[in-house]
Amino acid sequence: MEEWHSGGPGTSHYLAELCGNIQARDRIKASILLSYFPTLDPPLQQRVLFELSRDTSDFVVDLLGHLLANLTLIGSIESAVRLVLIEKIIDQPTTLLTLLTCPEYKDKMVFIEIAGELQMEAAVPCLMTMLQHETDRHVLSTLVTTLGNIGHPAATNALADYLYADTQALVKAAVQGLAHIATPTAIQRLAERTGTDRELDCLILDAFATTQDSLALTKLNEAFRSHHAGLRNHAKTLLHRLGPKVVPLLLENLRYPDDPDLLIHSLNVLGAIEDGSAATPIRKLLHNEPHDANVRFAAYEALGLLPLHKGAFMLAEGLADPVEHVRIAAARAIERHANEIILAGIKNLLAQDDTQARHTVMALLQAEADALVMHLIDDATFQHIAVSYLGTEAHPDLCRHFDKLLRQHGYSAIANRLHLGERSPQATGHGLIYAIDDSRMMLKIYQHSLHQLGFTAVLFEFPTSALEQMCQVKPDVLLTDLNMPEMTGIELTTRLRTRYTPEQLPIIMVTTQQDQPAQDAAYAAGVSAMLPKPFTVEQLDTVLQRFV
Repeated sequence: MEEWHSGGPGTSHYLAELCGNIQARDRIKASILLSYFPTLDPPLQQRVLFELSRDTSDFVVDLLGHLLANLTLIGSIESAVRLVLIEKIIDQPTTLLTLLTCPEYKDKMVFIEIAGELQMEAAVPCLMTMLQHETDRHVLSTLVTTLGNIGHPAATNALADYLYADTQALVKAAVQGLAHIATPTAIQRLAERTGTDRELDCLILDAFATTQDSLALTKLNEAFRSHHAGLRNHAKTLLHRLGPKVVPLLLENLRYPDDPDLLIHSLNVLGAIEDGSAATPIRKLLHNEPHDANVRFAAYEALGLLPLHKGAFMLAEGLADPVEHVRIAAARAIERHANEIILAGIKNLLAQDDTQARHTVMALLQAEADALVMHLIDDATFQHIAVSYLGTEAHPDLCRHFDKLLRQHGYSAIANRLHLGERSPQATGHGLIYAIDDSRMMLKIYQHSLHQLGFTAVLFEFPTSALEQMCQVKPDVLLTDLNMPEMTGIELTTRLRTRYTPEQLPIIMVTTQQDQPAQDAAYAAGVSAMLPKPFTVEQLDTVLQRFV
């Protein structure tokens, strides 16, 4: 062997003998010579490859296959041999079928991978036969991946069987393969597989979002009806990313008034997408006065994010809603779209009975609708109610906010009437409450409500932040939303229950989700009580007093 190293006296002899064997089609002698290929110096390896690449016969394909399947090659030389083989197969596609079926090759992985890279549909029957008889998990995963890359519908049922394999790698390969095939049957098989594993469900929804045909998007939309919070949240994230193309699908959901959860999730995504075409259907939904306050809340929240070219005046109607949360959402929407007509409508509400006037002013203040407040501050009724509420009832943070705003606009005399520095601390309920919600508006509502009840509130927009804090300082009670993007309330509860018992840390789930399976899952995770949104201060007080 030493004499065959590059520059040695036998280099030309080795090449001459190999070329002679190739010309004579002597497979045995050529294979013996090539068995030394891994030990040759790189320059000599390159010269051997050059000689192999020059021959156009099937015979050389067989030799290259021998190099890759039976010998250990590493680094760049393996890539070089593979590249030469692929060039040969492109010129003579049927040779790949010979390599796949030849019993002499110990390792056919490279041939399977090449079939996927070249998307050779002719190899599908052969690959499916191999799939039926293979037992090695790694080879099985490669076969499934390759059939998916080829994307021929004939492989649909074979891949669907591996959706229920006993290893995660095989299941993931099957999901990705069926997503690439993307026939109605393949999409349906994927949809049937959801509901048992959070990671797998998200992977399937990702596949739908990647496919983006009408059936895949429909299945993605149907995830809104899932009883699994994680699946719903991931679907919302993906639909938001897909943007305006899914707006027609989401608007179709608004035609189901008896499914408030579907309406709320659809409104959330429509608002996040910010496509103006959704404004009219949402206004129509509000015009029909949905009985569920959560739906009205979500509708006003969405309208606050959308561009409204007309019809903004109807937002003022939300200030007359019987539910405080809805009034605040309407106030936020009005702040963005305020015009002379809306201002006239608000002044009309202020001129009505004392209760309506108070509700209107408090909603605008709690929503921190700064521009509207400054437009209305000279109105005697508005000013009287605002000063009274901020000076005696409002959370100190809210009072400080408007004290600063008033002074910036030259209303120091009114700001002085708030007596901010003279306010005595409110009697406490001797309880530290943590509240988690991904809606900043809801966090403001928690701040206001818990202050009214005398509790000390710490607010979190992200569950991970709350989880980290609870490892340092435990609250007396935790209030958490169910549907949150990075971690659901159920997942948060499950993690907390490994650290705190229900007696040590009562957890109250506050959610719009009203279906029984969602509530069962929450209690199974360790939730202490459920509180439906929207809640009144009295309802919040009642549930807190059970644990504080």
